[in-house]
Amino acid sequence: MTGHGAAPLGIVHVGLLEEDSAEARALLERWPNPDDPPRRRSRLARALLRVLLGGATGVDPGLWEFSADPSGRPLARAPGVAEPPSVSLSHSGGWVACAVAAGGSLGIDVEAHRAGRDHAGIAGLAFGPGEQRRAADGGAAAFYRIWTLREAMAKSTGQGLVQAADGSDRAAGGPDHGCWTMDLDGARWWLAHEVPAPGLSLSVALEGRAGGGSRWRLSWWRPVANVGCHGEWCNLGLSDRSDHPIAGEDP
Repeated sequence: MTGHGAAPLGIVHVGLLEEDSAEARALLERWPNPDDPPRRRSRLARALLRVLLGGATGVDPGLWEFSADPSGRPLARAPGVAEPPSVSLSHSGGWVACAVAAGGSLGIDVEAHRAGRDHAGIAGLAFGPGEQRRAADGGAAAFYRIWTLREAMAKSTGQGLVQAADGSDRAAGGPDHGCWTMDLDGARWWLAHEVPAPGLSLSVALEGRAGGGSRWRLSWWRPVANVGCHGEWCNLGLSDRSDHPIAGEDP
């Protein structure tokens, strides 16, 4: 239970779909939008984000519109919503992922593991010393954990590859899976990493104020294809990892 004086528990909502799944086809049929980009993957990401926003906020998914800030981070808006949630998108290897959170600056990254990739070479160019050691010891799984965490953090700040490949340790600590917090460069970070399918790594990063007491949990959801992808959701099925209160902050 939440102790006396503890910060409210926030939720980071994550949606994940395979591009060729029944749920994906139902989403595109349910939410065609002439203002969305022509590329199917981009249209699917926006449709998934609309439904995720609807499920998270109670606002009709069809009312949400999207733009970008000067750094390229996506922005969501809907009539009557004075403070829209932070949102983020990612895709890789036939998967599309979205995240929504009310509060903080959010980033998500999903990566399909690729055979033959030069993990050591990339780590040597982009990772910090501690991350390089962890990637060398843990192999591909450790490499993709670190890479997706770095990408998610860079999306959260809007600095992109400049930060993702800056050679500073950002994800050397923390568990292989689950959620944790970290203070870095004057910011409090809430971080999460999971392997939701074999050969697939997904990380989420939420930036706040260093020393802040915000508490978050991660909820994974997907729309149910046979009910038209409108207001009906099912748990993705990550067993006991489907939700995580922040460790060490009055779970």
